Amino acid sequence: EDAMAISCNTTFAYLGTQLEVEELQQVSNSLLFNRSINFPLSTKQSKFVLNQYSELWEIPQTAIGQGKTEITPLHNLMIFAAIANKGVMMEPYLLDHIVDSYGNVVETFQPKVYKEVLTIEEAEVLSSMLRGVVVEGNGRQLRNLGIEVAGKTGSAEFKAGEAAHAWFVGFGPYEDPEIAVCVLVENVGSSSDYSVPMAKKIFEAYEKYYKE
Repeated sequence: EDAMAISCNTTFAYLGTQLEVEELQQVSNSLLFNRSINFPLSTKQSKFVLNQYSELWEIPQTAIGQGKTEITPLHNLMIFAAIANKGVMMEPYLLDHIVDSYGNVVETFQPKVYKEVLTIEEAEVLSSMLRGVVVEGNGRQLRNLGIEVAGKTGSAEFKAGEAAHAWFVGFGPYEDPEIAVCVLVENVGSSSDYSVPMAKKIFEAYEKYYKE
């Protein structure tokens, strides 16, 4: 829990070396890494590449989300929404409904379940850890909102000498989630300086709309 809250790479690098590479790859595949996502717009596949032929250095690097790991903002959001949704991943879609020029609804779109990617127990454990990120970790800027938020900060290094990409992915309200948010700011450095403040504005806007 502490390692998650403060983004301690060393802990997760070690944990990665204690796992069977093939099983770690299978879990990643079950979460839609190395798979196409059914979505109306073009989106790339996220990649998690480990196998029995991987070099020793690749395992801890990949386990912490670096190395050969690549993930799209859409996919990252789908995983966090599944955590918020008790382990059930939904298919992403763009439109709620279509109206004609007179305001009549001519077509509606309904949420569709992709599949259960986590057990309820796994989702609850992860949710608790992600809440810890906000309460006592790198997401503390989100503590004083009108709704309780859970989430994860991240910095993705992609090229030597370049500032990292800043990530935040999370959801709220914590006890009964209604909204999931993913913010990626490219090539700027710290997530605390960029992606977290942007996510805060989104949650604040949601809170205002929700209360009204």
